[in-house]
Amino acid sequence: QPFDAPEDETIVAQLVDQLQSDELLLFSSDYPHWQYDGADPIPAGVPSSLIKKIKVDNPLSVYTRIGGKA
Repeated sequence: QPFDAPEDETIVAQLVDQLQSDELLLFSSDYPHWQYDGADPIPAGVPSSLIKKIKVDNPLSVYTRIGGKA
């Protein structure tokens, strides 16, 4: 589901910090639906150190590949 972020970027950073786990978030898409109005799928305020985990590391740890490492 989309993350409807507040306008204030500091609130987003606080929310991520309060989750106390950088392994909870995964990137998702609603492709091919056209309703998305934003320019950036990752909202402002998400720490740059977390973006790679959201897009790559966390999905790979959740969705294992057949014949590959978990």
